Amino acid sequence: MKPPPFEIFQKQLRSALNHLYDPEYLRQSPLSELLNVADKFDTPMLLQRILTEAIESLHPNPDISVKSQAWNTYNILLFRYSQQLNQEEVATQLGVSPRQLAREQEVALEMLAFSLWERYHLGHETGDEEKEPGPLASPVEDTENIAGDLNWLSEKQQDQPADLGEAIRIVLDLVDPLIQRYAEKLKIGLAENLPCVAMHPVGLRQALLSIMNVTINHAVDGEITIQVAMAGQTILVQIEGKGKTAYVPSPAEDDESLKIVHVLMDLCKGNLEVSAEENYFKAALSLPAMNPVTVLVIDDNADLLQLMNRFVMETRYKLVQTRVPGEALDLVEKHSPQIIILDVMMPEMDGWQMLGKLRQHPLTSHIPIVICTIVAQEELAYALGASAYIHKPVTRELLLSTLDLLSAQAPPKSR
Repeated sequence: MKPPPFEIFQKQLRSALNHLYDPEYLRQSPLSELLNVADKFDTPMLLQRILTEAIESLHPNPDISVKSQAWNTYNILLFRYSQQLNQEEVATQLGVSPRQLAREQEVALEMLAFSLWERYHLGHETGDEEKEPGPLASPVEDTENIAGDLNWLSEKQQDQPADLGEAIRIVLDLVDPLIQRYAEKLKIGLAENLPCVAMHPVGLRQALLSIMNVTINHAVDGEITIQVAMAGQTILVQIEGKGKTAYVPSPAEDDESLKIVHVLMDLCKGNLEVSAEENYFKAALSLPAMNPVTVLVIDDNADLLQLMNRFVMETRYKLVQTRVPGEALDLVEKHSPQIIILDVMMPEMDGWQMLGKLRQHPLTSHIPIVICTIVAQEELAYALGASAYIHKPVTRELLLSTLDLLSAQAPPKSR
């Protein structure tokens, strides 16, 4: 069976976990064939065992802080799926809001999915029923297969940029049991105020996870160093391992582990360079930075301002908001927005007057302005100098597509 794209595999995994104790559902699950337990008399029990053991494989060492991300990931999977608690019960158990739980549950599922994806080599299509190794594909063919499976990441790079600091923290929590077991020291140096990475968080975390696995192998009884710095619009990540004990895995195993990282770097227009010896490994990642786009929103409707904030969560857009038109120029001077969103029907100042004032002022004459209103006067908006028009009610898709269009046209941010 040809493996599906990773995004579909993750959905199939979520569905199977939601029905972990339903034998009939598990017997018909596509995962039974993917994980090589289909058409057996005990298929449901075998698939259930694979999934529960995969969750248990993420169990952190007892000496790891219970507040760590590793324990959080494990507990979410344990309570939500192994114990089949509902989301409200899990949120109460962990002392978090349902909304926070939903976000963290997605991260936990991604980690579990990647663990199974790599363990069963689902990124490499074979024609054998038992998933036995067949003739090796050429490096070019193999890379193309992986790239095809990860195309969904490429399509979503701009939608959900990644926080590098958070990604490093999550990955270090996940591999902490291995670091504690094999390496003596871990040193981390992160530059301050790092911008987001123009890469989907799932892809970034998996790239870092693959590199850390190789690094730990080379750093037995030694030291691991992570350094992050800025170079123009590029974020440089250097991960280095120096060991004292002989390295066991072969260079070919390193190449296999890092193959997916090279593909992920190609998808985000980044770069990976590695150098390795018996007890030494160094990976240098060059990641494209995505600086936030500041958007000034002028609207007297507090509910709409809150809604827009939700719409831009986990995107590159940062909103500066005011319900008082008279504050607009001060906020422009303070925050240097690249885009302005302006309502028309406001009690303190008519939006059309405000549009004319912004178009004539030297601070704002060059900034794209979006008229966002219940008034159906699109032609007038453009005639008076608006760059775009959104008719309320606002949808997330329309807001983000308008911002994407204008941010591509907006002049560089200047002070």
